[in-house]
Amino acid sequence: MSRKQRHLLDLISANDLTQVDMLWRDHGRSLDKPVHIQANDTCAKWPPLCFAVKFGQSSIVQYLISKGCSTKCQGWMSKKGVREYFNPLSLACKGKKIDILKMLVDAGVDVNSQLPGDQMEEEEGGSIDFKDVRNTCLHWAVQYGQVEVHKDPFTSSYSRQASATNVTGQMDPLSLF
Repeated sequence: MSRKQRHLLDLISANDLTQVDMLWRDHGRSLDKPVHIQANDTCAKWPPLCFAVKFGQSSIVQYLISKGCSTKCQGWMSKKGVREYFNPLSLACKGKKIDILKMLVDAGVDVNSQLPGDQMEEEEGGSIDFKDVRNTCLHWAVQYGQVEVHKDPFTSSYSRQASATNVTGQMDPLSLF
């Protein structure tokens, strides 16, 4: 990982748009690469846009989109051998970040995108659930209890775009409960 990429993530987590802009002007699109982070038993690959979404930095998300950062980026986090994949849309759904979700959809993110296989969420008691189901954003929103996300951005013009079918054939995201 380059120092400038790590510095970008530090600025994003601090919500320092002024410094993000200065760094971006100096280095441009070379910063739009996933950053590999390893600490203790956790390993992750974070694209800058995903990092900004995860931390709910709306102004930085909008800035990165305006600068052409890929909205199709994907990252992953692995802890104790369980790898979870994510993209900006799944992070916005999971984190109940409706303002960012709207930004992403307005920017043309595919609301029917599905993450790679081996999606796993470790539940209490150590059981593994939701393996390799490739849910859509509607499924992720409902799975993580973000019913407001399910209702709000997809109720008007977005509802005609969003699919409620995942690769296991589950039609109704509410069937996850």
